[in-house]
Amino acid sequence: LGPGARGACVHERAVPVSAAMDFRIIPVSPDSLEWQCSILKIGGATVLLNCGWTETFDPKVLSPLIPYLCDLDLIILTHADVKHLGAVPYLLSRYPVVCPVVCTEPVCRLGELSCAACLEDREKYRAPIEDYELDDVLRVFMSRLTTLNYRESFYVQPRGGKSLAVCPLPAGGHLGSAYWTLRCGSISAVYLVDGDLRRGRYLDGFEIQHLLPCRGGAAQRWDVVITSPMPDVAGKLPQRGALHPPQEVYIASQSLSVARNAREQMLLEETIATLRSGGSVLIPADVAGWIPEGLLLLEA
Repeated sequence: LGPGARGACVHERAVPVSAAMDFRIIPVSPDSLEWQCSILKIGGATVLLNCGWTETFDPKVLSPLIPYLCDLDLIILTHADVKHLGAVPYLLSRYPVVCPVVCTEPVCRLGELSCAACLEDREKYRAPIEDYELDDVLRVFMSRLTTLNYRESFYVQPRGGKSLAVCPLPAGGHLGSAYWTLRCGSISAVYLVDGDLRRGRYLDGFEIQHLLPCRGGAAQRWDVVITSPMPDVAGKLPQRGALHPPQEVYIASQSLSVARNAREQMLLEETIATLRSGGSVLIPADVAGWIPEGLLLLEA
């Protein structure tokens, strides 16, 4: 993160940071690319970093988290999909979790839609989950989540610890997605997962300025940066110009001038070719994520 950052950059599977620092991260999800859930102990406070779930809704995968629920001081959510918050309504309905749950307004609203849609699909096509209903989803998202604006601080007084301050900042890529800064006593940390530096068609990219040194002033210093691995997608895609569809597709479409990367180029070219041959196109996408970007891409 440049010369203004210090300390450690922690992968979600790495636990120890420093013996002298009151900091510990306990991973719950074995694979952060599939679903994300980690427990952070910082300065005497216990924070749940995301509360995701798999779309199988298997309660067994949440078993490592259960012993820590009563000790939680705060739950923070970064994105509005099942991967990042799918287990929130289930856990808050079945267990005595009394700590605040904070996120941005879009994450709360779109997260409710994502969880409700996945649960309805589960009940329609598979066996229903025991003691978990759609009403639980609606009740939790309507009454238990506290929504914040970007750059709005939220303060928690942990039991027997120092005051904890958290603040959401734009992470890019998804509506309402956020990365979080955390401060507890003299310890500062950043929780940044699934951010996107690129400026999209309807959203700005990840706001990196907050993490870099200030111009003409003192540098912002962070003790710990917690992140997750980026999926290796770009390396598996052909670069611009590597595709060779029929010449008529190139002539009749504007994909080369409209597309910003190889994935968009492939989508446009294959979509246009299929529609012109009389076919139809189905594009599976998360309602909380890529759909607005895809619509603007097709409109362009």
